[in-house]
Amino acid sequence: MKLHRRRWDEVEQLLARFRLQNDLLDRLPGRISGGELQRFAILRSLLLDPVFLFADEATSRLDPVSQKEVVDVLLEVARDTGLGVLLVTHDHALAEKISRRTVTLAQRHA
Repeated sequence: MKLHRRRWDEVEQLLARFRLQNDLLDRLPGRISGGELQRFAILRSLLLDPVFLFADEATSRLDPVSQKEVVDVLLEVARDTGLGVLLVTHDHALAEKISRRTVTLAQRHA
């Protein structure tokens, strides 16, 4: 926060949007779930007000409810700020549902 001159209230707002507890920053790494870690990684990137976000398997470690919430926040931020999001996912249904355009890569067999 200090490095990028962000205010604590900005962090708190994103913590709430991603359903993360304020005490997350005080916990040891072994006390943070994979889903919390994934959501926190996205939160950290959004604090920098990016114009483009490369989200490689951004929801892969999340349960369906958390996945929907994270996708909703990403879509909301993209809509509100003009953020461009490139979502890499193996979830074709998710990609088709939320994307303006999809590209499917096929694996070549030797």
